Amino acid sequence: MAEATRPTPTVPTRNPADFVVEALLASFPADDSRFTTSVETIHRAFYRLKQRYEDVFADFFFDQDRPFPYCEDVEFAFSSLAAAGLVRTQNTYLEYFNTAKALADHYSRVTQKRISIPAEDLDRISRELQALLDAP
Repeated sequence: MAEATRPTPTVPTRNPADFVVEALLASFPADDSRFTTSVETIHRAFYRLKQRYEDVFADFFFDQDRPFPYCEDVEFAFSSLAAAGLVRTQNTYLEYFNTAKALADHYSRVTQKRISIPAEDLDRISRELQALLDAP
């Protein structure tokens, strides 16, 4: 009798856009990591950055047939980071995200080697993103 084998679980493959989102959020200052949870604001911010930094955001594709530019990769990256506890909403009305301290650690241990964005560019773009996502 043949021995039954378990199917190998499938693990979602991360794409380059995931790494860019993580890198930018991990670069937010640890003492000021609060930003909006507004889906529209988040997607518009990444769309604006794509227009300014086409080479960095080449893997981001936006659906223009919605009320605002929408990118499935941005949504997936945020969902994955939230599910992993690397960004969280610990406020009563879920109005803003905070990056967890573990995000910077995860980025430096796992993701940083997969990013080819020079550190000074990453810092500049991260500051721009934070300004675009600034929560009230």
